[in-house]
Amino acid sequence: MNQLELKLHPKLSYSPESFVVHSGVRDLLSFAISEARADRFSILFIPAPSRCGKTHFSLRLALDLSSEGLSPVIIAGERLTAEVAQLDYRATVDHTSVFIVDNVQDYFLASEREDYGAFVHFVEYLRLRKATAIFTSSLELDDLPVDGHVRSRLIPGGSPRLGVPSESEMMTILKVMAKQRGIVLREKKLHYLARRLPRDIPSLERYLDRLLYISDGRGKALRYSLLGDAL
Repeated sequence: MNQLELKLHPKLSYSPESFVVHSGVRDLLSFAISEARADRFSILFIPAPSRCGKTHFSLRLALDLSSEGLSPVIIAGERLTAEVAQLDYRATVDHTSVFIVDNVQDYFLASEREDYGAFVHFVEYLRLRKATAIFTSSLELDDLPVDGHVRSRLIPGGSPRLGVPSESEMMTILKVMAKQRGIVLREKKLHYLARRLPRDIPSLERYLDRLLYISDGRGKALRYSLLGDAL
């Protein structure tokens, strides 16, 4: 599976293999796979704040779905208009097809209300073919600028949550996130940071980006003084 590059500074390349399946997402991952395997139409709407791992989760889910013999397609929310426009020409859409729309709020924020019929058509097209639709969003369902027709399609998807990692899992996640940025953190330095950093992924991300900035990209030679300066 190709990696999906996110618009971050510095640019990161996210791969599904590097996603840590922690306790906060394990049940949701299993639930999404079980829904996709069912021989019926399924829809999930998964809200989570920005920078909480939605795209990484989508990539890992697609990898696991592929290993189950299903056919996942990941669509960035900002690209959904183009995907919907050519949907009727897709060769095979059936009960094995899983459409994962990542950050669907980008589609709705950029769309005019008169365009919502295309989204309704998209959902109904998948329903008739017993496919699965999974939407992640940085906005809650009630906060999306959508009409009743769209809302009625999304409500059955519920609002399953991406949970937070346990405290014992944070060091593993910190190590993986650091490696993405070319930062090597040995065990002693991981323990040093684990005692000082907040226990949420956005905070870890902000810390590592600060660290990379003040270290001038020298991720492999970080002294404790530099680790402290970035706190």
